Amino acid sequence: AKMILCDIYFEPQYRNIGIGTRLLELFEKRSIEYGAKQIVGSLSDVDTDIPNSRLLRDSFYIKNGYSFINYTKVIKYINE
Repeated sequence: AKMILCDIYFEPQYRNIGIGTRLLELFEKRSIEYGAKQIVGSLSDVDTDIPNSRLLRDSFYIKNGYSFINYTKVIKYINE
């Protein structure tokens, strides 16, 4: 089974303070409880035209153990 991750978006003043990481941790915990073996999500282009936004978005997913599929999706395999 897999879980589908939708957009995680915060206004700029709420970024880089750990809220997204905590939200993702809760989602992953729930995914494990449901028996998922992987999490897949499509990447949004929301504000990627702002300098460093795409880099920050991509770094966020890499830091949290996700891999990229064709630069448009992320995937993480869950090890129980």
